[in-house]
Amino acid sequence: MGVIAHLVLFLGLGKLLYPLTAIILLILGVGLAIFHAWKHRTTPIKFSLPARLQFKNNWFQAVLVVILFINLGFSFVTNVLTPPISVDEVAYHMAVPKLYVNHHSVYYLATIPHSNWPFETEMLFTLGLLLSSETLAHYMTWISLILILR
Repeated sequence: MGVIAHLVLFLGLGKLLYPLTAIILLILGVGLAIFHAWKHRTTPIKFSLPARLQFKNNWFQAVLVVILFINLGFSFVTNVLTPPISVDEVAYHMAVPKLYVNHHSVYYLATIPHSNWPFETEMLFTLGLLLSSETLAHYMTWISLILILR
C-alpha cells in the first residue's frame, strides 16, 4: 500500500491524476499481488495459537475471542461505510485529496497547513476519490492498517 501511495504521489506531481491512471495503477497492484502469491505458492502458511490460547477445555476463552473478533469486524464495517464525519477527516484527510483530484495534480495549499505533512494516507484517499468513491478511500486506509498488523 505504501508503494501504491507513493505512485499516486508521483502521478500527482506529474499532473496525471485521472480515473484511467487510477484504474491502471490498481490493475498493476493487483497483478503484482497475484504474481507474488503465485511465486510463493509452495510456501505453506502455518498458523497456530500460543499455548495459553489453545482453548482445549476452556470454552469461555473461545467465546471471548469470538466476541473480540465480532467487535473488531463491526467497528471495521461501520467506520468504513459511514460518510466522513470526524474533524480530521473532513478538515484535511478528504478535503485535500478532493482538491488534488479536482486539479489533477498535487500542489501547494497555503490555506491548509496540514497538506504539507507526509502524503501516505492522503494519497490512498486520493486513489479512492479518483474513482469517485469515499467508501473505497476508507477501505484502502483500513486495508493498509490490517496489512500493517500482519
